Amino acid sequence: MLRIRHGAMALGLTGLILVQAGCVSTSASLTTAVLPAAPASHDELSKDKQIQTTLAFARNLDKSGSDDGAIDQYEKLLKLVRDHPESLRRLAVLYDRRADFSNAESAYKKLARSHSRDADLMCDWGYSYYLRNNWREAEAKLRRALEIDSHHARARCNLGLVLGQEDRFDEALTMFRQAGLEEADAHCDLAFVYWSRGRSFYDRARRECVLARQLNPACSKAQELLAQLDEAQSPRKSRVAASTPMPQTQATKPMTSEERHEKYPLPPGWARVPTKTNTQAAAASAPTPSVKPANGSISQGTVTFD
Repeated sequence: MLRIRHGAMALGLTGLILVQAGCVSTSASLTTAVLPAAPASHDELSKDKQIQTTLAFARNLDKSGSDDGAIDQYEKLLKLVRDHPESLRRLAVLYDRRADFSNAESAYKKLARSHSRDADLMCDWGYSYYLRNNWREAEAKLRRALEIDSHHARARCNLGLVLGQEDRFDEALTMFRQAGLEEADAHCDLAFVYWSRGRSFYDRARRECVLARQLNPACSKAQELLAQLDEAQSPRKSRVAASTPMPQTQATKPMTSEERHEKYPLPPGWARVPTKTNTQAAAASAPTPSVKPANGSISQGTVTFD
């Protein structure tokens, strides 16, 4: 799919309106969900009851978009059940959304020991590397996901995002098409890749948006990205940029993964994937598209419009 990365990275308008670019798997966040009462003191419950209560509370916080609270409960669950699979899986995604990549990596490694042939896991792990600007590891994990499941659309979309960051634009477009995207959506995802590469690629991004709208005049994603480009290329902004002195080191200093995470958050739906193979849809909350890239949560893997 096309802000891009625990689906799509795996791949598409993976912030915009981005990263995480990409196609991640329970249903979208329920911002109006009523949260349950906090679990009773562990001293008052048997261990099994503690586990059930803590897990239920964590899931509800997770679905409601209360990331900090969900992380706290999942971490408590790990103290009750060592390497609890669901807790590790959700924590990996939530850590990625907070750009806490060290803890995310630890969770992925633990999961991989017992789920080495889990395509969803490899896809999310690859998307995590995408968010960290580690294209080599991102590509390796996403290709591993496709070895396990050659029909994994989210992994193909996320791989397209990664290839685009490596200047392999033709291969990126091929991946978007192979994921089963409509032709207009595939060009929108490629437009996003160009847009995320910076000002020197804006003309290419605009060309892909125009082509997408020719293929599908109702393509709102292309219109949203064109609005981003118009804003970024407005004469006033150009004059301000030209008059602002740039530090000598800025031209060669790469963007950190945290800066990328913040600059290119993935909006829901930049790349529509034909199948729902996500195991982490609960992590797919993202900022509402706006005229200006907004800071916000990242969809794990290729993103989809709801």
